[in-house]
Amino acid sequence: MKACQPAEEYAPRHAAVLEVLRERASAAARAEELKRKKVERANLSSSEQQSDLNTKVFLKPTREQVDEQWARALIKKGLAIDLVDDKEFRAAVLATARAGLSYVDAAADVADSCLPHRFKMTKSVIPKLDDSLDERVGKKIEGITKETGKFFISLFKLALELV
Repeated sequence: MKACQPAEEYAPRHAAVLEVLRERASAAARAEELKRKKVERANLSSSEQQSDLNTKVFLKPTREQVDEQWARALIKKGLAIDLVDDKEFRAAVLATARAGLSYVDAAADVADSCLPHRFKMTKSVIPKLDDSLDERVGKKIEGITKETGKFFISLFKLALELV
């Protein structure tokens, strides 16, 4: 195959170019191998890389890590340690845990969640809770008032009969 062979005068240059090309191919192969090993180390195949990225970003913490984070949060704000025994507090933590990753705003910041901040709590969450409690307690008080009113009316009638 004479067509594939360079002329005698170009042979040294051809050999130098081939060597540079082989070095580049070798470097590219090494880089590709390093990239593949890096993906393997992160347990991400190239096809699963995007879907497993959230799993790697939001690693499941150990029980000890969770306990330590709660202790840090309570101590930092000077909250009573018995807060963790409070029924409502435990229900809130459980509800948040059950919501899982759907409660985390991955678009904003990895460390941020959808937990309501102070502004939302004071302007929206607490007023709604207050209204619902007023409604529930109001119904109970109304029922008690009716029963108490009946009691006082019957007591008044009894007093009139005695007089």
